[in-house]
Amino acid sequence: MICTELIKGITTPSSATGFAQVVQATIEQEQHPAQIKDYGVLLACTELGMLLPYLPSKIHFLDTASLHATFAWKIATKQIAAPWD
Repeated sequence: MICTELIKGITTPSSATGFAQVVQATIEQEQHPAQIKDYGVLLACTELGMLLPYLPSKIHFLDTASLHATFAWKIATKQIAAPWD
């Protein structure tokens, strides 16, 4: 899906549903499952953030592209100190 759709800028509800099903199945495989609200899923591939509008809101998804951009903006605008300073 990443190579055939997302890299080309194509997002479909069916792809997001398939991705969400994989996430849900992974959560359910846990030996001691927590409440689903206790889970966060890191969207470490920058293209996966394109699926956010279609993903279920009961799972917290962390879009690394957005997190990096926000952090860079805050450093550039001196809202926070750069960690290397």
